[in-house]
Amino acid sequence: PVELPQGARPFRRRPVRGKGVDVFVEHLVPNVWSRHRHDAWQGAIGFSPGVCEVTWRAPSGRRVNRRVHAGEVWILPPGWIHSVRWREFADAIVLYIDPAHITEYFPKLGREAQIISLTQLVAAMTEIADLCLELRRFASVGNGKNNWRVAAVGTHLTAVLLEAHVRLTNGMFRPPAGLTARILDRVKLYLDARKRERVAVAAMARTLGISPRHLRRVFRKLTGKSPQEWVK
Repeated sequence: PVELPQGARPFRRRPVRGKGVDVFVEHLVPNVWSRHRHDAWQGAIGFSPGVCEVTWRAPSGRRVNRRVHAGEVWILPPGWIHSVRWREFADAIVLYIDPAHITEYFPKLGREAQIISLTQLVAAMTEIADLCLELRRFASVGNGKNNWRVAAVGTHLTAVLLEAHVRLTNGMFRPPAGLTARILDRVKLYLDARKRERVAVAAMARTLGISPRHLRRVFRKLTGKSPQEWVK
């Protein structure tokens, strides 16, 4: 099992072992995780407001200081020394992934630290949003009879999150067949329920779980118009 850094404020939950991954889901208070390292790959997701400051040192010795905001995913290879300071309350999902699974199933995953938008990953693999929502239900409760659900959902989330990441970083992402048409159908239903309201593109995109940029791209592909033109 993964040991969390010493000196941090107490957590409600311990990591739960899934298939090739330890799943940590927690409602975090402002907190500090001092310098430490893991033998596993780490994938950390923070949700609103969820601002944290991270520092890591690559094997080359290069030191990086970044601020990770809610809605971003921080991926870190095994063995890299790092520290984290959470500035805001947040639900967080942290996945500690067995390096052997990365080698076997995701050999194209670049061995470098990266921060990537969760919205982009959801656009590539839409089920990521539902899996994150399911895990966050357990953020404020202790370990117990629901551990098996945390392990199962966390294992599934790990697989699709890494698959989406590889697709994006290797230029392999294409909208799944029929996805763009389904998005357009959902937009029609959304607008029909708000005929007398002025609806912003960003609001529609949030409802659909995709980025405004992706929504505009779908509209242009299917209708030849922007969402604003199509609504009129």
